[in-house]
Amino acid sequence: MPFGCSMGMTPEENALCAALTQLKTEHGPLVEKMVELQRLATQFVAADAIRKEELLTELQTNANAFIAELEPHSAKEEDVLFTMMAKYVGREAGPIAVMEYEHEQAKRFLNRFLEDGFPDYLQSAVEVLLQHFQKEEQVLFPMAQKLLNEEEKQELLEKIAPQHPERL
Repeated sequence: MPFGCSMGMTPEENALCAALTQLKTEHGPLVEKMVELQRLATQFVAADAIRKEELLTELQTNANAFIAELEPHSAKEEDVLFTMMAKYVGREAGPIAVMEYEHEQAKRFLNRFLEDGFPDYLQSAVEVLLQHFQKEEQVLFPMAQKLLNEEEKQELLEKIAPQHPERL
């Protein structure tokens, strides 16, 4: 059997359950917003004073929209997934502690940007989050797939699934 990105695992072994797939899928739009934030921050650095003022306003607006989308995603991970995984791997050290630390680090950078207006803080938050998403997708989600039993995976899905008010 050839060893590649899946390290010899079959597609079935490498597949994520619906809940973990949803969390992974939520990364896509967030990454798109981060790329746009990076683009604006780069323009800000090269801009003249008048353009800097316009770009800063645009950066702040986009950062607030990004945070509004990031927070519910982070809450699903922290309040549900990390809590479920902590039963197996603990929370004070190891992968869950690292993931929670990175969430806090990104939030601090984003808040500092909103308070101080320095795009460097925004770029630091983006760097932390891009690496963080990669760790989740390559390590944490596959680990959760192996650790959680079928009932826990269903519970995870029920707790993180988007609500459908039209069904009420």
